[in-house]
Amino acid sequence: MVHLPAWVLKFLPNPIKYWLDRRTRIIQAGNAFRTNVLAEFEGLYPIPSNWPAGTGIEPTLKRKFAALQMAVESYKPFLSKDKQEEFDKAWVTYFCALKGRREQTYHHYMNITSTSENSFGGETVIPNDGKATFKRNVDRLLSFAQGR
Repeated sequence: MVHLPAWVLKFLPNPIKYWLDRRTRIIQAGNAFRTNVLAEFEGLYPIPSNWPAGTGIEPTLKRKFAALQMAVESYKPFLSKDKQEEFDKAWVTYFCALKGRREQTYHHYMNITSTSENSFGGETVIPNDGKATFKRNVDRLLSFAQGR
């Protein structure tokens, strides 16, 4: 982004000045969102160095929910209407493991293996890598705050 001296802005027409100001505010909001999310996930993202053992990630993420929700809601107005819908879906996917619901469940970040019988009489084992799922979902959220 090119930053112009204040004296040059006096000679620019108002629509151009408005566009430059809006663009700057969008970039600043994206940077603030990214900073807030990274601060909340320190030790968990991008490298999970402080990931709790077993299934203990749920209480940690529930404690961080309010601050993250504030960051999400503060940043959402800076996105286009289409992007807001995608952003909302990414946010719900982050905090809710249950499709079609909007409640905090973090089961998708637990290393739980699902075993079921298949139609051929054998077993199908589906392992879940909670850390990888968490990273993918946070990556998706942060992708909306890329420099534009």
